[in-house]
Amino acid sequence: MTRTSKTAMRNAVNKVFALVRNGHSVTEARKLVAKDLGNIVAGTLWNWQNRLNMTTPVMNTKIATSSNNT
Repeated sequence: MTRTSKTAMRNAVNKVFALVRNGHSVTEARKLVAKDLGNIVAGTLWNWQNRLNMTTPVMNTKIATSSNNT
C-alpha cells in the first residue's frame, strides 16, 4: 500500500467540496472523485477529510422568495 501525501489528500477532498457546491450530494461527489482517483473507495475520502479536520460545506437549497408575490 502506498502512502498518500497530505497535499494529495487535501486536493481530493477539495474536489469533493467543489462538486458539493455545484449541487451534487456528498455521497455522489465522493464516489465520483474516488472513481477518478482509481484505487480508493469513497469511505477513504471521508477518512481523509476527518484526518485533515476539513468540514463539508453546507449548501442552502431554499429558493429565494419575493416579498411582492401577487
